Amino acid sequence: MTPDPPSIQPKTTTRRLRVQHPWPMRVLRTLQFGWARLASSDGYVCARAASFDACFTGPAADVITRHAYRRGVHEPAVTRYLIENVRLQAGEIALDVGANLGWYSILLSRLGEPGARIFAFEPDPETYRLLLRNLQANGAAVEACNFALGESAGTAQLHRYKRSNNGRHTLLSGNASGGIVRVPVHPLSTFWERAGLGARPIRLMKVDVEGFEYFVLRGAGELLRRCACLVLEYNPGSLPSLGLKSQLLTELLAASGLEPHVFVGERLLRVSFAELLATPSQRNLLLTSPAGSRRFC
Repeated sequence: MTPDPPSIQPKTTTRRLRVQHPWPMRVLRTLQFGWARLASSDGYVCARAASFDACFTGPAADVITRHAYRRGVHEPAVTRYLIENVRLQAGEIALDVGANLGWYSILLSRLGEPGARIFAFEPDPETYRLLLRNLQANGAAVEACNFALGESAGTAQLHRYKRSNNGRHTLLSGNASGGIVRVPVHPLSTFWERAGLGARPIRLMKVDVEGFEYFVLRGAGELLRRCACLVLEYNPGSLPSLGLKSQLLTELLAASGLEPHVFVGERLLRVSFAELLATPSQRNLLLTSPAGSRRFC
Protein backbone atom coordinates (compact mmCIF):
# COMPACT_ATOMS: atom_id res chain seq x y z
CA MET A 1 0.00 0.00 0.00
CA THR A 2 1.34 3.43 -0.94
CA PRO A 3 1.71 5.62 2.15
CA ASP A 4 -0.06 8.97 2.31
CA PRO A 5 2.04 11.74 0.78
CA PRO A 6 3.10 14.51 3.14
CA SER A 7 0.44 17.09 3.90
CA ILE A 8 0.75 20.76 3.13
CA GLN A 9 1.49 22.54 6.37
CA PRO A 10 -1.38 24.85 7.33
CA LYS A 11 -0.77 28.48 8.10
CA THR A 12 -0.03 29.15 11.74
CA THR A 13 -3.31 30.20 13.32
CA THR A 14 -4.66 30.15 16.85
CA ARG A 15 -7.98 28.75 15.70
CA ARG A 16 -9.27 27.13 12.54
CA LEU A 17 -12.03 28.89 10.68
CA ARG A 18 -15.43 27.33 11.35
CA VAL A 19 -17.17 26.91 8.01
CA GLN A 20 -20.13 24.80 9.13
CA HIS A 21 -22.60 24.84 11.97
CA PRO A 22 -21.64 23.01 15.18
CA TRP A 23 -23.49 19.76 15.87
CA PRO A 24 -26.21 21.22 18.15
CA MET A 25 -27.01 23.81 15.49
CA ARG A 26 -27.12 21.11 12.80
CA VAL A 27 -29.73 19.20 14.80
CA LEU A 28 -31.81 22.36 15.08
CA ARG A 29 -31.33 23.15 11.40
CA THR A 30 -32.49 19.63 10.49
CA LEU A 31 -35.74 20.25 12.32
CA GLN A 32 -36.07 23.68 10.74
CA PHE A 33 -35.46 22.21 7.30
CA GLY A 34 -38.37 19.80 7.71
CA TRP A 35 -40.67 22.68 8.61
CA ALA A 36 -39.33 24.93 5.81
CA ARG A 37 -39.89 22.18 3.27
CA LEU A 38 -43.48 21.65 4.40
CA ALA A 39 -44.17 25.39 4.49
CA SER A 40 -42.66 26.09 1.06
CA SER A 41 -45.28 26.97 -1.54
CA ASP A 42 -42.97 26.37 -4.52
CA GLY A 43 -40.70 23.54 -3.31
CA TYR A 44 -37.72 25.83 -2.71
CA VAL A 45 -35.92 26.72 0.52
CA CYS A 46 -33.09 29.13 1.31
CA ALA A 47 -29.87 27.77 2.82
CA ARG A 48 -27.70 30.31 4.65
CA ALA A 49 -23.91 29.98 4.64
CA ALA A 50 -22.34 29.67 8.09
CA SER A 51 -19.01 31.34 7.26
CA PHE A 52 -19.93 34.21 4.94
CA ASP A 53 -22.93 36.40 4.31
CA ALA A 54 -25.04 34.64 1.66
CA CYS A 55 -28.27 32.69 1.27
CA PHE A 56 -28.85 30.14 -1.50
CA THR A 57 -32.30 29.28 -2.81
CA GLY A 58 -32.59 25.75 -4.15
CA PRO A 59 -35.01 22.84 -4.47
CA ALA A 60 -35.79 21.31 -1.07
CA ALA A 61 -35.58 17.87 -2.69
CA ASP A 62 -31.99 18.48 -3.82
CA VAL A 63 -29.17 16.98 -1.75
CA ILE A 64 -26.89 20.01 -2.15
CA THR A 65 -29.60 22.39 -0.94
CA ARG A 66 -30.49 20.06 1.94
CA HIS A 67 -26.90 19.66 3.15
CA ALA A 68 -26.16 23.38 2.83
CA TYR A 69 -29.30 24.20 4.82
CA ARG A 70 -28.45 21.80 7.64
CA ARG A 71 -24.69 22.26 7.78
CA GLY A 72 -24.32 25.82 6.51
CA VAL A 73 -21.72 24.77 3.96
CA HIS A 74 -21.12 23.00 0.66
CA GLU A 75 -17.84 21.05 0.43
CA PRO A 76 -16.36 22.31 3.71
CA ALA A 77 -12.68 21.55 3.00
CA VAL A 78 -12.67 23.40 -0.32
CA THR A 79 -14.74 26.26 1.10
CA ARG A 80 -12.36 26.68 4.05
CA TYR A 81 -9.32 26.62 1.78
CA LEU A 82 -10.69 29.36 -0.46
CA ILE A 83 -11.71 31.61 2.43
CA GLU A 84 -8.34 31.23 4.16
CA ASN A 85 -6.13 31.52 1.07
CA VAL A 86 -7.76 33.30 -1.85
CA ARG A 87 -8.12 37.02 -2.49
CA LEU A 88 -8.94 38.24 -6.00
CA GLN A 89 -7.28 41.51 -6.88
CA ALA A 90 -8.41 44.08 -9.42
CA GLY A 91 -7.83 42.83 -12.96
CA GLU A 92 -7.75 39.16 -11.98
CA ILE A 93 -10.19 36.52 -13.29
CA ALA A 94 -12.00 33.68 -11.50
CA LEU A 95 -14.04 31.03 -13.34
CA ASP A 96 -16.76 28.82 -11.83
CA VAL A 97 -17.40 26.06 -14.36
CA GLY A 98 -20.46 24.04 -13.40
CA ALA A 99 -21.75 26.78 -11.12
CA ASN A 100 -25.01 25.07 -10.04
CA LEU A 101 -26.72 27.31 -7.43
CA GLY A 102 -23.71 29.62 -7.26
CA TRP A 103 -22.03 28.61 -3.99
CA TYR A 104 -18.49 29.20 -5.27
CA SER A 105 -19.44 32.12 -7.52
CA ILE A 106 -20.91 34.06 -4.60
CA LEU A 107 -18.08 33.06 -2.25
CA LEU A 108 -15.54 34.30 -4.81
CA SER A 109 -17.45 37.56 -5.14
CA ARG A 110 -17.01 38.00 -1.39
CA LEU A 111 -13.27 37.35 -1.76
CA GLY A 112 -12.76 39.74 -4.66
CA GLU A 113 -11.68 43.38 -4.74
CA PRO A 114 -13.45 45.85 -7.05
CA GLY A 115 -12.18 45.27 -10.57
CA ALA A 116 -11.84 41.49 -10.25
CA ARG A 117 -14.09 39.63 -12.70
CA ILE A 118 -15.89 36.38 -11.90
CA PHE A 119 -17.61 34.27 -14.55
CA ALA A 120 -20.07 31.47 -13.78
CA PHE A 121 -20.96 28.81 -16.38
CA GLU A 122 -24.13 26.75 -15.94
CA PRO A 123 -25.74 25.05 -18.98
CA ASP A 124 -28.92 23.64 -17.42
CA PRO A 125 -31.76 26.15 -18.05
CA GLU A 126 -33.59 25.49 -14.77
CA THR A 127 -30.47 25.60 -12.63
CA TYR A 128 -29.30 28.71 -14.49
CA ARG A 129 -32.49 30.53 -13.47
CA LEU A 130 -31.78 29.67 -9.84
CA LEU A 131 -28.16 30.79 -10.27
CA LEU A 132 -29.33 34.20 -11.52
CA ARG A 133 -31.80 34.43 -8.64
CA ASN A 134 -29.08 33.72 -6.08
CA LEU A 135 -26.58 36.11 -7.66
CA GLN A 136 -29.13 38.91 -7.62
CA ALA A 137 -30.38 38.18 -4.09
CA ASN A 138 -26.82 38.24 -2.74
CA GLY A 139 -25.65 41.27 -4.71
CA ALA A 140 -22.86 39.19 -6.24
CA ALA A 141 -20.79 40.84 -8.97
CA VAL A 142 -20.68 37.71 -11.13
CA GLU A 143 -21.22 37.40 -14.88
CA ALA A 144 -23.34 34.30 -15.55
CA CYS A 145 -23.27 32.32 -18.81
CA ASN A 146 -25.98 29.83 -19.82
CA PHE A 147 -23.83 27.43 -21.81
CA ALA A 148 -21.36 24.62 -21.24
CA LEU A 149 -17.63 24.78 -21.77
CA GLY A 150 -16.05 22.04 -23.86
CA GLU A 151 -13.39 21.17 -26.40
CA SER A 152 -15.18 22.54 -29.47
CA ALA A 153 -18.15 24.74 -30.33
CA GLY A 154 -21.55 23.18 -31.01
CA THR A 155 -24.39 21.69 -29.01
CA ALA A 156 -24.59 18.67 -26.74
CA GLN A 157 -27.15 16.65 -24.86
CA LEU A 158 -27.30 17.39 -21.15
CA HIS A 159 -28.55 14.33 -19.28
CA ARG A 160 -30.55 15.66 -16.34
CA TYR A 161 -30.47 13.55 -13.19
CA LYS A 162 -33.53 13.17 -10.97
CA ARG A 163 -34.51 16.11 -8.75
CA SER A 164 -32.81 14.59 -5.70
CA ASN A 165 -29.38 15.71 -7.02
CA ASN A 166 -29.21 18.47 -9.62
CA GLY A 167 -25.44 18.42 -9.30
CA ARG A 168 -25.31 15.15 -11.24
CA HIS A 169 -26.51 16.51 -14.58
CA THR A 170 -23.89 15.47 -17.12
CA LEU A 171 -22.88 15.92 -20.74
CA LEU A 172 -21.72 12.30 -20.75
CA SER A 173 -24.14 9.42 -21.10
CA GLY A 174 -25.82 8.89 -17.76
CA ASN A 175 -29.00 8.67 -15.78
CA ALA A 176 -31.46 10.92 -17.64
CA SER A 177 -34.47 10.37 -15.40
CA GLY A 178 -34.87 14.16 -15.32
CA GLY A 179 -34.96 14.37 -19.10
CA ILE A 180 -32.50 15.48 -21.76
CA VAL A 181 -32.00 19.05 -22.95
CA ARG A 182 -29.80 20.28 -25.76
CA VAL A 183 -27.36 22.98 -24.65
CA PRO A 184 -24.79 25.16 -26.43
CA VAL A 185 -21.10 24.40 -25.91
CA HIS A 186 -18.16 26.79 -26.37
CA PRO A 187 -14.41 26.39 -25.76
CA LEU A 188 -13.07 28.56 -22.96
CA SER A 189 -10.41 29.93 -25.31
CA THR A 190 -13.12 31.21 -27.68
CA PHE A 191 -15.14 32.73 -24.85
CA TRP A 192 -12.01 34.40 -23.50
CA GLU A 193 -11.21 36.00 -26.85
CA ARG A 194 -14.80 37.20 -27.42
CA ALA A 195 -14.93 38.67 -23.92
CA GLY A 196 -11.78 40.66 -24.65
CA LEU A 197 -9.96 39.37 -21.57
CA GLY A 198 -6.57 39.52 -23.24
CA ALA A 199 -3.59 38.82 -21.00
CA ARG A 200 -5.47 38.95 -17.70
CA PRO A 201 -4.35 36.25 -15.23
CA ILE A 202 -6.64 33.42 -14.13
CA ARG A 203 -6.16 33.33 -10.37
CA LEU A 204 -8.74 30.63 -9.77
CA MET A 205 -10.71 28.20 -11.89
CA LYS A 206 -13.13 25.69 -10.37
CA VAL A 207 -14.35 22.87 -12.63
CA ASP A 208 -17.06 20.43 -11.52
CA VAL A 209 -18.91 19.06 -14.54
CA GLU A 210 -19.57 15.41 -13.72
CA GLY A 211 -16.92 13.69 -15.81
CA PHE A 212 -16.64 16.30 -18.58
CA GLU A 213 -13.65 18.03 -16.96
CA TYR A 214 -11.09 16.78 -19.50
CA PHE A 215 -12.99 18.37 -22.38
CA VAL A 216 -13.39 21.68 -20.52
CA LEU A 217 -9.64 21.82 -19.95
CA ARG A 218 -8.87 20.83 -23.55
CA GLY A 219 -11.00 23.76 -24.67
CA ALA A 220 -9.02 26.11 -22.43
CA GLY A 221 -5.92 25.65 -24.58
CA GLU A 222 -2.98 27.78 -23.49
CA LEU A 223 -5.14 29.51 -20.86
CA LEU A 224 -4.56 26.52 -18.60
CA ARG A 225 -0.91 27.51 -18.31
CA ARG A 226 -2.03 30.91 -17.00
CA CYS A 227 -4.11 29.42 -14.20
CA ALA A 228 -2.56 29.94 -10.77
CA CYS A 229 -5.04 27.73 -8.92
CA LEU A 230 -7.39 25.04 -10.26
CA VAL A 231 -10.03 23.32 -8.10
CA LEU A 232 -11.10 20.20 -9.97
CA GLU A 233 -13.48 17.33 -9.37
CA TYR A 234 -11.51 14.28 -10.49
CA ASN A 235 -13.61 11.42 -11.88
CA PRO A 236 -11.24 8.53 -12.71
CA GLY A 237 -13.90 6.49 -14.51
CA SER A 238 -15.21 9.18 -16.85
CA LEU A 239 -12.72 8.82 -19.72
CA PRO A 240 -12.66 4.98 -19.69
CA SER A 241 -16.46 5.07 -19.98
CA LEU A 242 -15.92 6.78 -23.36
CA GLY A 243 -13.25 4.32 -24.45
CA LEU A 244 -10.44 6.79 -23.69
CA LYS A 245 -7.40 6.34 -21.47
CA SER A 246 -7.52 7.75 -17.93
CA GLN A 247 -4.05 9.22 -18.27
CA LEU A 248 -5.22 11.71 -20.90
CA LEU A 249 -6.41 14.02 -18.14
CA THR A 250 -3.34 13.67 -15.93
CA GLU A 251 -1.06 14.12 -18.96
CA LEU A 252 -2.90 17.31 -19.86
CA LEU A 253 -2.58 18.63 -16.31
CA ALA A 254 1.09 17.68 -16.07
CA ALA A 255 1.86 19.37 -19.40
CA SER A 256 0.31 22.59 -18.09
CA GLY A 257 2.85 22.70 -15.26
CA LEU A 258 0.25 22.35 -12.51
CA GLU A 259 1.14 20.55 -9.29
CA PRO A 260 -1.59 18.30 -7.77
CA HIS A 261 -2.91 18.07 -4.22
CA VAL A 262 -5.96 16.20 -2.97
CA PHE A 263 -8.47 17.11 -0.28
CA VAL A 264 -8.76 14.23 2.19
CA GLY A 265 -11.10 15.10 5.02
CA GLU A 266 -9.62 18.20 6.67
CA ARG A 267 -6.21 17.67 5.08
CA LEU A 268 -4.73 18.84 1.81
CA LEU A 269 -2.15 16.29 0.62
CA ARG A 270 0.45 16.43 -2.09
CA VAL A 271 0.10 13.63 -4.64
CA SER A 272 1.82 12.60 -7.85
CA PHE A 273 -0.02 12.13 -11.12
CA ALA A 274 0.87 8.43 -10.92
CA GLU A 275 -0.91 8.24 -7.56
CA LEU A 276 -3.93 9.98 -9.05
CA LEU A 277 -4.12 7.38 -11.81
CA ALA A 278 -4.20 4.66 -9.15
CA THR A 279 -7.05 6.39 -7.30
CA PRO A 280 -10.32 4.46 -7.86
CA SER A 281 -12.70 7.01 -6.36
CA GLN A 282 -13.78 10.54 -7.12
CA ARG A 283 -11.72 13.24 -5.38
CA ASN A 284 -11.59 17.02 -5.11
CA LEU A 285 -8.21 18.25 -6.28
CA LEU A 286 -6.30 21.47 -5.91
CA LEU A 287 -3.73 22.09 -8.62
CA THR A 288 -1.39 25.05 -8.50
CA SER A 289 1.30 26.53 -10.68
CA PRO A 290 4.60 27.10 -8.86
CA ALA A 291 3.73 30.82 -8.63
CA GLY A 292 0.17 30.00 -7.58
CA SER A 293 1.44 27.62 -4.91
CA ARG A 294 3.54 30.37 -3.34
CA ARG A 295 0.61 32.75 -3.36
CA PHE A 296 -2.29 30.52 -2.31
CA CYS A 297 -0.86 27.71 -0.17
